[in-house]
Amino acid sequence: MILTLEVLLLLLQAHRQVKLSVLARVFLQVLGQPKLSVLPDCRGSQPLSSSGLAKWLKHSPEVVDLKDAPLQIQQVSLAQATTTYAKLAAVEPGRSLSLTFVSPTSFRRQGHHLPLPWSRNVFHGLGAKANDNPEYVQLFYTLGHYAPYCGTGHKTTFGLGQTRLGWHLSQATPQEMPAAQRLLADRIDELTTYFVNQKKRTGGHRAQDSAETWATVLARRELGDSLQAIADDLEIPYETAKTYSKLARRSLREKG
Repeated sequence: MILTLEVLLLLLQAHRQVKLSVLARVFLQVLGQPKLSVLPDCRGSQPLSSSGLAKWLKHSPEVVDLKDAPLQIQQVSLAQATTTYAKLAAVEPGRSLSLTFVSPTSFRRQGHHLPLPWSRNVFHGLGAKANDNPEYVQLFYTLGHYAPYCGTGHKTTFGLGQTRLGWHLSQATPQEMPAAQRLLADRIDELTTYFVNQKKRTGGHRAQDSAETWATVLARRELGDSLQAIADDLEIPYETAKTYSKLARRSLREKG
């Protein structure tokens, strides 16, 4: 079995899970040279970088024993370029950000696992905030360039959500989203941003999840979907969907 450095990292740092969507709060406070423990025998001694493992890899063990499952290391190769938090914080913002997922990824939404790396799942409200705040623009691109080092979504320490910066599927071409779906997605994003601002006093993921549910129900109702179909798709009771629709419409009327 051949283990790349990235896989080896994932195997050896099983005690640590990093989720891209919650790193915004961290990066706002640590744009210098914070220390990160990546191996049991180099606790906090290196900044985030491949160089933190370079010395260790020169004398790496021949076998990694994972709970009575010995894995023989036949070859070690560096998958990511050496970097530090400071370099990531100084990444020049661009006009777009592309990520390629080389292993399955998923996100928790409303108590379920959603295996779709939609931008609002990866960055939550950070994308919308970046439109009006230059500080968040820098943060957005810093997080994007950090993704290859930490993975995206949950269960990253088990190999899920391995990420590459840029578009790396040379034989695949992005598919155009049907017009109706694009309109629906854009409307949901617009309504979600509005409802989050209305609910911001409650804070936390609960406000975000509630706003997304209201936005989904209202946007689909505006396109003519029945409450029963919406309730079935969201796996909520019909009466709950009806209540959400009324509350969302009332909140939107107050905006006007």
